[in-house]
Amino acid sequence: MGEIITDKAVMRATGKTWNQWFEELEDSPSKDMGESAVQAWLTEHHTNIGGWWCQVITRRWESKRVASAAEHS
Repeated sequence: MGEIITDKAVMRATGKTWNQWFEELEDSPSKDMGESAVQAWLTEHHTNIGGWWCQVITRRWESKRVASAAEHS
């Protein structure tokens, strides 16, 4: 099982907290286009954080959205 990436760690590596990333992705034009489009949008607009972080942020955001949808159904 993978390690949990803390808010402090994501802030140190990317300059933003998890919640800041989630808010940005919710406002992004790619949010309803699927995981690949979201990751591509992040990669294009945040070249300073690298592909690995774009993937991790996208997956964590997608997991949060799924969990939130399950809570509201």
